[in-house]
Amino acid sequence: MSKGLRTAAFPADVARARLTQASLPVEIRPPWGAYLVERAPEGLRLTVEAPTLARLFIDAARAMSDQLGEPRDDNDQAPARVASEARQLSVVAASADQLLAAWLGELLHSARETRRLFGTINVRRINPGHLRAELRGERDTRWRIDPSSVTVADARVATPADPLAKRFVARVRLAPLRPPGRS
Repeated sequence: MSKGLRTAAFPADVARARLTQASLPVEIRPPWGAYLVERAPEGLRLTVEAPTLARLFIDAARAMSDQLGEPRDDNDQAPARVASEARQLSVVAASADQLLAAWLGELLHSARETRRLFGTINVRRINPGHLRAELRGERDTRWRIDPSSVTVADARVATPADPLAKRFVARVRLAPLRPPGRS
């Protein structure tokens, strides 16, 4: 069994090369914004910028979801969206870095349990130690990376040195899970 990231949609050799082969950062521009992704042997590195802390956490979650999978097409057998009630999520941590890691970890856990991703994420309240969000629109997903094969290995929140910039930057690394008992 490969120690790399597992995918659900591609043959093993193509998936391994696509997800773990080192590459230069590439800007991805989905309809909701933009982020950088860099593939490395130790996992995926995502970089997101936003004008507010709330928007940063929403876009970091969207970037992670975008890399994990995509909604199924109308041509697929399963419906693209699953009717569900809003799910409330509250995360507490000692710092903004730990909060980002815990937030993305909770979303990964949900993806592992339900095998779905959320289409709408609203951050209701946020400060560097606490986040309260509402998640809606669970959708059936065609997985690029199996969510049970990755973990949030590193998460950093920074602000540029220019106080007039009013920007927040998140750097996240998704890494392959290590089997229990291995270092």
